[in-house]
Order: sequence, then structure tokens, then C-alpha cells
Amino acid sequence: MLRGSDARQSTRCYQMKYRADIDGLRAVAVLLVILFHFGVPGFSGGFIGVDVFFVLSGYLIGSIVFSQLQDDKFSFSQFYFRRIRRLFPVYVVVIFSTFVLAWWVLLPGVFREFGQSLLASSVYLSNVLFFREAGYFDASAELKPLLHTWSLSVEEQFYLIFPALAWIVARLSKRRMFILFAMLTAFSVVASAIYIERDASAVFYLYPFRAWEMFIGTMLAVGYIPQVRSAAARNALSLIGLSLIVVPALLYDDATLFPGLAAIPPCLGTALLIHAGAASQGAFQNSLGSAGPVLIGKMSYSLYLWHWPLLVLYQYSQPEELGAGDIAIVGAATIIASALSWKFVEIPFRSGRISFSNSKPKVFVSTALISAACIALGLHIHFSNGMPNRLDAETLKFAQAADDLFGDLSDCTTADNDNLPGIEHCTLGNPLLAEDYVLVWGDSHAGAYKAGIASVVDAAGTPVLIAWTGGCPPVFDTRKDESVASMADDDHCFDQNERVRRLIETDERIAAVVLVGRWSYYLNGSGVGVDDGNTIRVWPSEQHSAASDQAGYFVEALHDTLTELSHGDHELFVVEQAPEFSNYQARALAISLMKGRTDEDASVARLTLESYASVTQRQGAVQTVLNDAESANLATILRTHEFFCDAHQCSLMLDGYPAYFDNNHVSSSGARQMNRMFSPLVRFLGQTGNATASR
Repeated sequence: MLRGSDARQSTRCYQMKYRADIDGLRAVAVLLVILFHFGVPGFSGGFIGVDVFFVLSGYLIGSIVFSQLQDDKFSFSQFYFRRIRRLFPVYVVVIFSTFVLAWWVLLPGVFREFGQSLLASSVYLSNVLFFREAGYFDASAELKPLLHTWSLSVEEQFYLIFPALAWIVARLSKRRMFILFAMLTAFSVVASAIYIERDASAVFYLYPFRAWEMFIGTMLAVGYIPQVRSAAARNALSLIGLSLIVVPALLYDDATLFPGLAAIPPCLGTALLIHAGAASQGAFQNSLGSAGPVLIGKMSYSLYLWHWPLLVLYQYSQPEELGAGDIAIVGAATIIASALSWKFVEIPFRSGRISFSNSKPKVFVSTALISAACIALGLHIHFSNGMPNRLDAETLKFAQAADDLFGDLSDCTTADNDNLPGIEHCTLGNPLLAEDYVLVWGDSHAGAYKAGIASVVDAAGTPVLIAWTGGCPPVFDTRKDESVASMADDDHCFDQNERVRRLIETDERIAAVVLVGRWSYYLNGSGVGVDDGNTIRVWPSEQHSAASDQAGYFVEALHDTLTELSHGDHELFVVEQAPEFSNYQARALAISLMKGRTDEDASVARLTLESYASVTQRQGAVQTVLNDAESANLATILRTHEFFCDAHQCSLMLDGYPAYFDNNHVSSSGARQMNRMFSPLVRFLGQTGNATASR
């Protein structure tokens, strides 16, 4: 295989002996990830723990494979046999345990998505699935119990590719092998750095953009880099390496463009720590190799597998955000489950104490059969739409509403598009190629009404363009600062509104403009009831700070926007904000009913009703602006209150079914039930169409 001095030196460098400090590094990696996921203050960059794992995998697998190739003992079947015994048994236990808990906790829509991820993770392609799902319209991470399996899929793809590659290049000298892996590393990291600006999700999830992290470890395993003999140098390298891991873990956050170049420090730091301890263990290695870190490191695989589904499923089942006590409960459950699975599953299977696990044919066949069962189960969950028969009829009503905010978004795109760059939008029909079309401009409520608009657009025969961004008031010359949005999101709101303004000014094909917004949110500066913690400040774009009188400013800004729009060659319509129901959340109510936590009739009545006085008090100032605009023939108001309210009380139930997703958004089904609200728009379009035809 290798010859001469290279062969003799390789035997020394490829020799794989147990290093306790490697287990200590595993402990650092898994603790960073868990602390980050649990939202512990100070660890906003703890996600870099996954990158530490990737470098460790590259080093350990590289050392094992190179050592066996050097001794002519490498066997593909033996390699995968050992990998399966090491990884698969506890993985299966966690997967099936997660399925049982998800069956009991998740509502049908989210459970259906769980079925997809169960299938994908069973064939080690969950990273591809989550990449394809990623984006603005993706379900939040808190709804995906198997989201963390993306990193396991990346590692499994490395296990499939690397042994074959190592077997092919094993006859090369160490120098040439090192150069080869250095070139592969450089190619992958450059691709990651370049492509992250175009598609950060692809760089985050897909193996080709992550391969360099594992190849860094592989380069160490080649043994070409001279070992560090000086104790002072080893300690210095270890200190630098630890700093390159700890500092990003403390300073990075969700605004960091990651992985890309930002992943280099933690990966390089891991490599320095590994290499510094290769010749002899120094102070840092001794600390990492002490009993506590080693125990956590040995349990790290179980800890990683258990912590995320337990956190997601516990959080999903709670009506409110998790507090310190909740995190303590999930943390304790994670430790207990991990300790049990490590002791009674991982160790017995890996060490061969279970006779069954000593037979390659039995292990391979059983792995294939169990994987097939997981695939079949995932398919069943998906195609049964989340097994809704688990729920009684009343609970199912609210469960369906909880999965019914925007409906089908296949005709929608983010701001990164070629047709209308910088404008997030949906299309009904083909407005950009039509002779005329309707422009709907608004915040997330414009998206919520999409199904209702779609249900009448065919009758009108006019296509529709819906330009919308969540939490972005459709008013001109206004900037905002929202507590649940990033600075980039806030800036994008202003930019999108300016682009919409230019579109309205320049596109003569716009027959009508429809404004949709949660007006009271921008007027009062906060949500109400269950979302009163969400705050927003708005102010004139030429100023640098919030308006001293936000309500007064917003009323003026809305009035000015309506006045400007009324001067165009199009008809102007404004959707009256639907009533807000302070404490209603379809998901929370459905889960509560499903678990029998609450009296059904009393809870439904309490959460689905709101006094009309409280609705008018919160929306009053905006209602005045809209009524005045209609009286002055500036705009036609599309009324919503009449669907839900009488003189005293509002109910979100229409024909016995909930018409709301949360306390302020109507559901897609509710929007369809309210479609006659758009009758004035349809009549106008009919008149416009007849006039056009007569010409």
C-alpha cells in the first residue's frame, strides 16, 4: 500500500489509540449544542458544536480507515458493520420513542410533516428534506422533532463517500494524500463561502458544502503534519484552539452568516486541540480527559439524539413559552433517557454483549428491515394526513384551523426572485403577463386572505398579485422596529414598500389596489392577549427615532398613504381589520382539548368570544380614518366585522367551525367563508371588464 519511509512513518501516525481528551471534546460539542437549543443566555453561538463534531468525525474515521488500509485489514463490510452497531440501535430507540410521543402530542398537520422527516431520516436524507423545506414559508424549527437528524445524515453521507475515496487513494504517499485532501477541503470551503450569499440553506444543510469540515479532521489523520513535541507549544496551540471554539460559541448568533467562512474558527480550533494532544497530553488535554467530560463525551451521541425531540415535543404541548422550570424538566428527561440508552443500548450493542449483534448477516438484514418499517410508517403518516382519526370531531375542527394559516403557498416566492426583485409575493393567475390585474398589498394578513381572494378571482376573470411581508405595515415613508424581527427584516419592510410604490406608479395595468393590515398592531405598538409581548415601533422614514405619539403618527401615515393611492388610475380598496380574539390560539386550544386538560364547552366559549367594545376600542382610531376615506370617496372599505360581530359580542366561529388560526389571523378556510367581503372588488372588476370589452 504505502512504501519505504512513508510506510514506516504511516504506521506510527495512523496508529489509533484511545484518547480521553477526544471524548472531552465531544462533551464540549454536545453541551454547546444543548445549551444553545435550550436558550441558555450566553450561548447564542452554541450551534458551532455541530462543526466540532464534524471535524472529530473526520479525524476519527480517517484514522480508523487509514490504519486498517495500512495493515491490509480494511473491509467495507466490517466498516459498515461497526458503524451500524455503534449508531443504529440507539437511533432506532430514539426514533420510535419520538414517534410514540409525537403520535400523542402533535396535531395532524405537524404530524404529517413528522412522517416526511421520519422517512427522510431513515434513508439518511433528512438534510436534503430540510434544505428543500427551508425558507420564509417553512414551519418553524420548534415544530420539527427530527430536525437535528440533518447532521446525522451529513455524517452518514461522509461514511458512504470517504471509505471508498480512501481505498482508492491509499497507495499515494502521505504528502500526496495530504495535498489531495487539502485540495478537496479548499474546494469545499470556497464553494461554501461563495454560495452562502446565494443560498445559505444549501450551504448549511448539504454535504458538499460541509465536507471540508470533516476533511480537516481527515487531513490530521493522514499524519503528514509533524507532531508538536514542545510542551509550551502544545499548551499554546491548545489555548488558541479552545479560544477559537469558545469565543464563537459566545459571540455568534442567528444574525451570523453561517457556516461559510464563519465556520472556520471553530473547525480550526478543534483541529488544533486534536493535533496538540497527538504526541503527548498537556494541561488542556488532561482537563478534557478528566472523568466528568469523558463521561459526558461517551454519552454525547445519546444526549444529542434525545435532547431535541424531547424539547420540541414538550414545548409544542405547552400553552405558553417555556420558563426555567420547563427547561430543567426537559434537561432532566434528556439526562435520564440518555443515560439509560447509553448503558442499556449503546454499550451492549457496540461491545457485542448481545450475541445477535455479532452476526453481520443478522445486523445487515435487521437494519434493512427496521429501516423499511420506518419508511413505511413515515409514508403512512404522510399519506393519512397526520392520522386525524386520533382526534374527536370537535378537537379536529381546531386542529385543522391550527394548520390552516396561509394554505397552499406553491404560487408564492420570497424577495429573492427574478420577476419582482425585492418584493415577496404570491400570484393568482398570471398578473405579470395580463392586460390588467389587481394588486393586494399588505402584511401577513394579506397572505392569510389569499384563499378567500382566490375563491372569487376566477369569477372576476382578473389575475391578482399579492405583495406581502409579515409585520410590515402597508404605508409609505415609514420605518419600523419589531421585537420579533431582525434589523434586516425591518429594513426589508421599508425597501419592499418603496418597491411597491414604484410598481404602483409605473405599472398602468393595475386596475385596483387592495390594502390589508393588522392596523391596530401598528397603531398601539403591541399585540394583544397571547401576543401582547410582540411590540413594534413605527416612525417617519426621514427621522432616526420612534415617533413620540405612535398612534397619532400612524393615523396620519395611513391617511397620507390612502390619499396618495387615491390619485392613481386605479380603484382603491382597504380591508377592515378583522376582530382580534385576545386569548385564542387554535393550536393551544386543540392540544388542550386533545389532552382533556380543559372543559370543552367552557374553553371554546371563553377563547372564541370577544366583546365588541374591546374590539372597537383597540381599532377605533383606524376605523375613523377608514370611514372618513370612504366618505370622501378615496377608498372602498371591505368590511369584516359583520361576519363575526353583533352590537355586543364577536365570535370567531362561522357555521360551527373556527375561522381563525390565532388571535388575529383568519385561517384559509375562514377567508374562503368570508369571500363575499370582496364583492365590491368583484363588481368593480366586472364593470371594468365590460367597459374594456365594449371598447
